[in-house]
Amino acid sequence: MRSRKSCCGRRRRSRAACGRCTWRPSFCSNCTDRRAAGAEEPPASAQERLCGQIREFVFFHRFSDLRVKDIAKELGYHEKYLSAVFAAKEGVPLKRYLTQQRLAEAKRLLLETDYTVTEAAYYLNFPTPQSFARFFKAETGMTAGEFRAQSAAAPHGT
Repeated sequence: MRSRKSCCGRRRRSRAACGRCTWRPSFCSNCTDRRAAGAEEPPASAQERLCGQIREFVFFHRFSDLRVKDIAKELGYHEKYLSAVFAAKEGVPLKRYLTQQRLAEAKRLLLETDYTVTEAAYYLNFPTPQSFARFFKAETGMTAGEFRAQSAAAPHGT
């Protein structure tokens, strides 16, 4: 029997190669042992790297009025492609993810700073405090003032 090169570069004489080899779907024993020990992670797919770039872009632009088209333009992809890839990999549509991140930042500002609701609205780049109030109430079911009061009344650390 001829020797074949497995995924890890070792020569193998058996037909049981790993999943990186196209002719057999199971991992070779050397790669299985290394992956179990945490020494080797499989390389991230292009779509996973793209989702990571999206998350990073959203994090660094969380105080702006970010839209899917802005991300698509910056990363050089079509909006629908970005949305489809992100939804498939992350399980949440990209537009919803943007809304969740903006809401999380709004809650953080209300809880951890002494900003008024108006100041928080302008800090998050809402055009008016009224649009921030509508956004916050639509997402949480309560006003920003009610949220702050309820969070202040709740016991911490339980």
